[in-house]
Amino acid sequence: MRWLAVILLSLLLLPVQAQQMQVTDFHQIWKGPLNIRHVVIEKKMATLDLVTTEKGFTFLADGVTELQAEEGDKGITLKVPHKTKFLLIKHDAYGQLYWKVPGSKGLKKKKRYEAQLLTESLEKDYKLESQWVVFDILPENAIVYVDSTQTVTRNGRVQLELAVGKHPYRVESPFHDGQDGMIEVTDTAKLFLNVSLQPIYSYITVKTPQEGGEIQIDGKTIGYTEATSGRLTEGVHRLTVMKGDVCWYEDDVKIGKAEKKSLTLKADDFYPRWRKKVVDFALADGQMEKAVEDRSVAGQSVDTLATVVKEIMAQVTITAPNDSTEIWLNREFVGTGKWEGQLPLGFYAVTTRSDDLESSPQYIWVYDENPVQLDLPTTMAHYGFLNIHSNEVDAIIYINGKESGHTPCMTEKLLAGKTYKIRISKPGFKDAHKNVKVIGNTLTDVEMKMKKSKKR
Repeated sequence: MRWLAVILLSLLLLPVQAQQMQVTDFHQIWKGPLNIRHVVIEKKMATLDLVTTEKGFTFLADGVTELQAEEGDKGITLKVPHKTKFLLIKHDAYGQLYWKVPGSKGLKKKKRYEAQLLTESLEKDYKLESQWVVFDILPENAIVYVDSTQTVTRNGRVQLELAVGKHPYRVESPFHDGQDGMIEVTDTAKLFLNVSLQPIYSYITVKTPQEGGEIQIDGKTIGYTEATSGRLTEGVHRLTVMKGDVCWYEDDVKIGKAEKKSLTLKADDFYPRWRKKVVDFALADGQMEKAVEDRSVAGQSVDTLATVVKEIMAQVTITAPNDSTEIWLNREFVGTGKWEGQLPLGFYAVTTRSDDLESSPQYIWVYDENPVQLDLPTTMAHYGFLNIHSNEVDAIIYINGKESGHTPCMTEKLLAGKTYKIRISKPGFKDAHKNVKVIGNTLTDVEMKMKKSKKR
């Protein structure tokens, strides 16, 4: 009799309730092979997710057992007794609804279901609860954080559906200044946001009055007469202008963060300071004149040249961390473990190499004839980054055979200069393969396409 009364009462209320509440799109959430979708279930009960933006519902299983509703981002989650055949749903504003579970077996334990719980009120205007936000970003391979949730951009664009209201965001990219901000999402229109990150690298343009003068930054040639450097970090850099073997200008230049500096040198700043290489000749039997003819220094007499040749050398000792570590001087190999020799006055970059790793450069300046001692630190590795993505999300990424995440994924600390074997795998698709060489201090974009496998 109790069951009959509940059913009759529900049928009497159904015409009104149907206009107020409705359950649609009921389906079971499939776990997939080996629960690849990570569906959470209950061993003794069924789980039902009701997608709704409303709150304040009461639920009775089979019209008798009251259920505890857990509210989440999408709506409501219910833990329902095994083989529940119908739900009685009550709400102060929308009345109540008798909803019969499709099928004859009801909601079963160890299963998870989902459905839409729609509500309608003639006295309440419907408003959008969410809206799309589109980020257009430079550089294109940036990372966007909205409400602390990370999204990797593709081709400089990110589309997110966000709840109406205010949301904090941050955009980051290697070697660029990050940008923080707050966006306010309304229900009226899609929001477009342009973000252009500023690089942390600096540049310097040098103009010299010496035609054909070789312009060097930290010992590396950037051009002749007038040139612009590559990307430089903020700080002090050594500027040198050479003409043949003779240094005509040398000084420290300080560059600020993200600064584009222009430096025009004057003719008064130029005079011969030192020679790049020592001339090997005898001071007798008429050989001095021959040396002067072969390697002349404008404006200097034979006696002055002899003084320069004899006085520009200094004893330099460079010691590596161990006997097997290679020592490189201005990108040229000079020995292992320890190197001793004489160098002309000038500015030098020293690095070490060991086990395919190269250290960051250490700089020395030979000012005079006084000995110079340099103890080098342990070799440090240079790293690069890979931004791996595919036309299929959640594909497993293998780097040199080791599982390293799911697409899309941004890796960290891969040794620069090495080539890595990238493989991505996903059930129902053919594995995709690619060999990628990692570039130091650079984010390399790796796009991989997967094709569906043929069913046997």
